[in-house]
Amino acid sequence: MFCGYEYIVIYMIQVNKWKNIRQIAAWASYDITNTIFFIGVVGIFFPLWVTNDIGGNDATVGFTMSAAMIVSLVLAPFFGTLTDHYLSKVWYLGAFTFIAILAVPLVGEVPFIMALVLYSLSIVCIYLAGIAYNALLNNISTPQNIGSIAGIGVGVGYLGAVLIVVIAAEVAVDSGNIFGFRVSAILMFLASLPALLVLRPKEQHLDRIGLKAIINKTLRDLFIVFVEIKKYKYVSRFMISRFFYTWSLNTAQSFAILFGTETVGYSARHVEYLLLLGILVGIPSAFIWGKLIDLIGAKRSISIAMLFWSICLLLVAIAPSTDVLGNWFWILMGVFCGALIPGIWVTDRPLMLQITPPEKSGQFFGLHGMVGRIAYITGTFVWGLVVVTLGIGQQGAIINLAICTLIAFIIMQSVTVNKNSG
Repeated sequence: MFCGYEYIVIYMIQVNKWKNIRQIAAWASYDITNTIFFIGVVGIFFPLWVTNDIGGNDATVGFTMSAAMIVSLVLAPFFGTLTDHYLSKVWYLGAFTFIAILAVPLVGEVPFIMALVLYSLSIVCIYLAGIAYNALLNNISTPQNIGSIAGIGVGVGYLGAVLIVVIAAEVAVDSGNIFGFRVSAILMFLASLPALLVLRPKEQHLDRIGLKAIINKTLRDLFIVFVEIKKYKYVSRFMISRFFYTWSLNTAQSFAILFGTETVGYSARHVEYLLLLGILVGIPSAFIWGKLIDLIGAKRSISIAMLFWSICLLLVAIAPSTDVLGNWFWILMGVFCGALIPGIWVTDRPLMLQITPPEKSGQFFGLHGMVGRIAYITGTFVWGLVVVTLGIGQQGAIINLAICTLIAFIIMQSVTVNKNSG
């Protein structure tokens, strides 16, 4: 998992005179774990297992995701502050990742309710691990190269998406979704090893304090963050914008397989190959977006990506009713979406770091994660509500995501970035 892309990373780092090559490569490799989980487990195997194997529907998928996000929402601030003050961020990264890895292959092997609990547990743990992972970017980058390093992370992570989608299309379609859970867990384990074995960031403000003190400090810091956020208008505006674009992106990625099979009418294998096309386009796009961040700034980059993403969503919603261009339309959408989605994910972390005090990176990424979880709770719940409860259908749910993205774009225009931050 490490050697295949190390030469790309080494070349880019030499060109930009970066240091700590192995640290950056190890950090980037962990994004493979993230993409395998969210593209494979969350985006393909679980929705298909629910709808095809146990007779569930969009609401079953959406409401389960919402429940998991509520739990992670409660825990995220606590662990965000905890990573700043106790043990290394790498320790948290490993602990929560391995809990998720152990839970994933058991989904489908146990009674239905327990399977939903284990699936939810894996989601919570991956999100808590992500708090430490995002904050580690600050330890291995500089203001001059943070965009490119973030782009490397997303681009390398897409290699995991390619692998898991190919496995889903060529093996899991015949072997079953439970087999997909097992393979995903194995690949996640292998992809996480470089980061856990190599990353040794220099971290400050690490001190051993008791659990009661940690809880008190977390609650106090949360109170301070919510009180003082009025002083940081650009942070609050970014968080509101993030709520809407995360709602859109995460929900779209979670239900793409069901939209393709149920509304468009393609087979699961056909949809998976369209996803693969988008992923293959996304790999070089992530590097390009990373470089674009360093050239024109994070705010401009994410604004461009959001504007065109909203347009793509509107076209996707309308297309099943008009049959525009037939199969060629979905191929083009695979290419465009594959190029645009990395633009938002690559930009998200650098933009957050540019408007966050360095000494509070873990704490603010806890809030950053909290907003993302609230968005995911809202997005998955509203999808189930619109599609199943209200009976409006998946096309109406896609239009809702396009509107969310446009709102995020408008709000982002009022965000101010410190010029010294890049």
